[in-house]
This record gives sequence, structure tokens and C-alpha cells, in this order.
Amino acid sequence: MKVEDNKIVTFEQEIRSEGKLLAHWLRTLLFKPGCVGEQTYQTMLGLDIGQNVTFKDDSLVGVTHNPNLIQEIPISQLNTQSIEPFVGLCINTDINGAVCQAVIREVKSDTLLIDANHTWLGKLLINSITIKDIREPTKSETECDGFFSTREFIS
Repeated sequence: MKVEDNKIVTFEQEIRSEGKLLAHWLRTLLFKPGCVGEQTYQTMLGLDIGQNVTFKDDSLVGVTHNPNLIQEIPISQLNTQSIEPFVGLCINTDINGAVCQAVIREVKSDTLLIDANHTWLGKLLINSITIKDIREPTKSETECDGFFSTREFIS
């Protein structure tokens, strides 16, 4: 079976930049456009179980830091989740009407300074992917608003 749209694909992924390991995880997801970055999606299409591919992803090289994605939010917005904030903590929050990930850059007495810019902006990424499994999705996996994904960090 090959990687194609609407299959559940499990793959191991390492992402590096300038020789430094940025991420290493095992991912399982419903494969379709938008489930991963466009270059990763196009590279994975048609791969078989056991295949390994290494490729450059330059999709973030020309992207610049957006100052509108840095915002100050009330600390009470985070405390509804019983989370103790600290610098570097990654949170899900609402920025301009869209839920996205942001990193806490500063903790003040009543507010948090958060940054929703991608942490790898401007970096040339080297991806290494090994396909571990490909299968048909279960009914519950197809009912997740079109996206099903799990991520297990390896290192």
C-alpha cells in the first residue's frame, strides 16, 4: 500500500536545521492536503511502508516575523486550564479569531506576552521521514472534522 489521500499513515520524522535536531517524533495522521506542510505532503505521496526519504524544506526560509502575532493576554485566560505559566511554555490560544499555538515569552503579574510566530521561521529544514504503516481509516478517524493526528515525541 502506498501513501495516498485518506489513508492513515504512521511515520517517523526527524527535523534538523544547521545540524541541530529540532524535532523527532512518531506521527499518525489522516493523510490529505493540509495535514502536513506542502513540501512534506508532496514528498510523502506514493511512498511505501519501510521507505525512507530525506529532503530540504525551504517553506519557512523567506517567512518573516509577524509583529501582529505577538500579543499580551490576561493571565486569567490561561488559568482557566489550571496551568502555571512559564517562559517557553507552548499554549493553544485565540489570535485574531483563529486558534493557534503560541509560546509564552514573558510572564507579568496579570498578563502574558505570547508569540504565535512559528519557532522555525527563516530556517532551512532538513526532514528525514520513514513510513512505518499505512492503512484504511476507521469510522471514528474520518469523523474528526476531517483531521485525525497523533504525535509521540521520541527525542
